[in-house]
Amino acid sequence: TNPGTGARSVIENAYAGPDGSFFSPGLGCEVVFSFSQAFTGEVTIWEATNGSRTSYPEGIEVYASADGLSWGAPVASILNNPGSTTFSVAGIYKYLKIVDVTPTLAGYAPKGDGFDIDAISATLAPIPVPAGAALMGGALLGMLGLRRSRKG
Repeated sequence: TNPGTGARSVIENAYAGPDGSFFSPGLGCEVVFSFSQAFTGEVTIWEATNGSRTSYPEGIEVYASADGLSWGAPVASILNNPGSTTFSVAGIYKYLKIVDVTPTLAGYAPKGDGFDIDAISATLAPIPVPAGAALMGGALLGMLGLRRSRKG
């Protein structure tokens, strides 16, 4: 259950994009990723494995939360597939929790540090325009129209 060490322990590596510098949460451990803006729809996670993916299984369960406190059921279960895995989430979230489940997988042999997260990306949720701003804009346009009609 030891987290990665050295460069593997730097969580920012997972935010940097799929560049080969990765983060290892550790066998059976979990980590929470916070996004600066809410996300919805597609989420992609890249995994980095140096050994054989078939003889060295690694896996995670992924949870999503809007507040970082309430998690519910996993939104995805991922094995160390080549490249990336993309899945969809319904709802708007700001946090992803990744739980390494490598020790529970068939064929697991106690070695290494579990699932290595090379990168995470998510589709940012659209930022809604507050209703008050739309009403204010409509009122200003109406006032301009009245002013023009009085001049004419």
